[in-house]
Amino acid sequence: MAHIYYESGDIDKAIELYNQALSIKTGYPKAYVNLAIIYLQREEYHRAKENYKKALKAGYDIEPGLRDIFDRL
Repeated sequence: MAHIYYESGDIDKAIELYNQALSIKTGYPKAYVNLAIIYLQREEYHRAKENYKKALKAGYDIEPGLRDIFDRL
């Protein structure tokens, strides 16, 4: 559901829903990586890196190109 809001441009609602998902299922790696991407696009680099690290810790297999971007933050 959050992805639908993201795709439609309602980024604040997408963030809210990803955070709700994480409150229900802590350690949900896809939510962390999607939040990392959103924050990267918003140039909120600290939050992007924080969520990227949480996605990795939760076991998410991030594609190499995206991993390179986050590793440079």
